[in-house]
Amino acid sequence: MSRLVGKEMPDELFALMSGKAVEAGKVFIMATMDENGWAHPAMGSYYELVAKSPGRIHLAVGKNSTTERNLVRTGALTLVVTDHGLNFYLKGDARRTREQLANTPFALFQVELHTVLEDQETGVTIVTGVRYESNQNANAEFMQQMLERTCEALTASPWEV
Repeated sequence: MSRLVGKEMPDELFALMSGKAVEAGKVFIMATMDENGWAHPAMGSYYELVAKSPGRIHLAVGKNSTTERNLVRTGALTLVVTDHGLNFYLKGDARRTREQLANTPFALFQVELHTVLEDQETGVTIVTGVRYESNQNANAEFMQQMLERTCEALTASPWEV
């Protein structure tokens, strides 16, 4: 059963999502609500998000994707972050802050968290989260550029970060 942590990420989770030490291959799950009321899951890599504070996340989402359309329409987002020894559900209000992130097929959203839940059973340790593996160096280079562009956009942004 999950337990309410509050409106902000605990230190361990914030460090994981801060963009400072991104480990290739880690994936988080995003869930939005489609126009028929169904949950719409999508995966994202840690190169596509930067937590600027324990209560705020900046997220790159595929331009013209179902996820982007759902976020623009409802503003509701749930992130599922599962990794070794941790499992959190982050619920927040998302708003698009850039329609296109420089030279990428991504839009940029700012997410203000309102609910952080931890779901970690006593005596049970999650040993890994969802991960991917890429054998192409070009993909690794692109993902690193995504993180850099997201961070640059936040630095040059006219809105509060």
